[in-house]
Amino acid sequence: MATTSLNILNIEDKNITASEIYNKLNHYEESNENYFILNLISNNELSGKYIYVQNVEQQIYNIETREFESQIIPKVNTIPFEITNNKILVWSNKNNVNRLIFIITSIIKKMALSTIKIHINDILSKINKKNMKITKICLNDIALLEDLIGKFYTDLYSYGDSFGILKKYKDQIEKITIQYYIEDTFLTMTLNQCGNIILYKAYDDMDDEQLDFLKKLFL
Repeated sequence: MATTSLNILNIEDKNITASEIYNKLNHYEESNENYFILNLISNNELSGKYIYVQNVEQQIYNIETREFESQIIPKVNTIPFEITNNKILVWSNKNNVNRLIFIITSIIKKMALSTIKIHINDILSKINKKNMKITKICLNDIALLEDLIGKFYTDLYSYGDSFGILKKYKDQIEKITIQYYIEDTFLTMTLNQCGNIILYKAYDDMDDEQLDFLKKLFL
C-alpha cells in the first residue's frame, strides 16, 4: 500500500502572502534538474510541486558477461506542497521537507519556516465521529503488571466501544490509526504525538474531497 507523509510548516512572517511567494518562486532561475510547477489560486493560497533530479547508482545485470555492472541513472523526485493562510502542507518525507525549506528560504531571504507539531486530541475533536473508525492505538505509561509500566498496542477495528477507550486514555495516546469515510471512499491515516502524519494513499490518488478534508483538519 502506498503511503504519504504529511508535514505542516508555519510561515513566521504573517505579512508574506501566497501571491508574493508565487512571484518569488516563479522567478527562480530553474534548470532541467531543479524547477517549480506553481498554480496561484488566490492571494492567500497556491499549490505547487518542486521537481529535482538525483543521479542514482543501480546494479544492472549484463547477460553477456553474466556480471552486475554499476550504472548511474537520473531519478526524478517530486515534492507536492500547498500554501494556505500562512501554512505550508508538504506531502513528502522529512528529507524532502528539509530540501524544500532550504530552497524556499534561499530564494525568499526574509522567509522563516518552522515545523508545526500536532496534538492528537485536538485533531480528533475536529473529526465527525460518525464517519470515523479507530483501527489501532498505542497508549503510553500503561500499567502492564503491578510493578511494570510500558506501552500498550492494540487493534480496535472490531472493538465495540473504541471511543470509550479513547475517552478513558486520552492523555496517554501516543499513536492512533483511523479510517475516515468520505462519501463512498475512506482515507486511512496514522497520527503520532510527535507530529508525524502518515496517509495510506499516494498523494496523486487522493481526490479533491479527501484533500479538502485534510486541509480543514490540519490547518
